[in-house]
Amino acid sequence: MNYFVETVLLVDDNEIDNFLSAKIIQENSFARHIIAKQSSDDALEYLFNEYKINKKIPGLIFLDIRMPVSDGFYFLESFETFHEALKSKTKIVILTSSLDDEDIRKANENNLVLFLLNKPFSSKALEDLKRKLKADG
Repeated sequence: MNYFVETVLLVDDNEIDNFLSAKIIQENSFARHIIAKQSSDDALEYLFNEYKINKKIPGLIFLDIRMPVSDGFYFLESFETFHEALKSKTKIVILTSSLDDEDIRKANENNLVLFLLNKPFSSKALEDLKRKLKADG
């Protein structure tokens, strides 16, 4: 089976959102492996260790903005400090239900963020994302 990416990392504090996103990704054969973390801290630790030990990193990260303690912007600030070899191997897509204009502006202005998608995640949104990622090369 051909997958669009080998591994996807979901970063969302809402377990149900992670479950539903993973189901859509699986049903559309988008990724062979799906890793879900419920905080920015857990996701950053996973990425650091996975790269350090296995020299692997997910091809795509779906990142929620609004999370308690360390939000998506904290994740982006921390990820910015990672080694360039690690950062160059993944793409970040914001997947959020936030309607806050400031959140949307900050996400769109961040050079690590390729796209911003609104929840609820859907098969159509995933197909649209595939087309955008293919177009960007």
